[in-house]
Amino acid sequence: MEFGGHDHCYFTFLNTDSNVFICKSGCDFEEFTNLTVLFGVLEDDVMAYREQVKGNDLLNIHYSSTLKRLFIAEKVIVDQKFDPDEEIKAHVEKYTESLNEQLNKIAGFT
Repeated sequence: MEFGGHDHCYFTFLNTDSNVFICKSGCDFEEFTNLTVLFGVLEDDVMAYREQVKGNDLLNIHYSSTLKRLFIAEKVIVDQKFDPDEEIKAHVEKYTESLNEQLNKIAGFT
């Protein structure tokens, strides 16, 4: 498995040649991935599961028939259903203010 961060798109992929699963969960904490990996899964069970969850646009299902491994990547969108942690929120506001001050300094002329 390979996990990547700070990309400007949400992306999951299983390379069937190497059986490496890749997950990129976007940036700016707009979404994250709830990843489930199941081992020893038969292809018939995968087909049944795909049918069961058909229409759920937040699920990306990848199956390695070689490894008999099922990767279920659930995209979780961070929105108002999540209450912000007040301590973390205070840290973010503090460092955002500091960063904005630094970004407003003139670094040079052309």
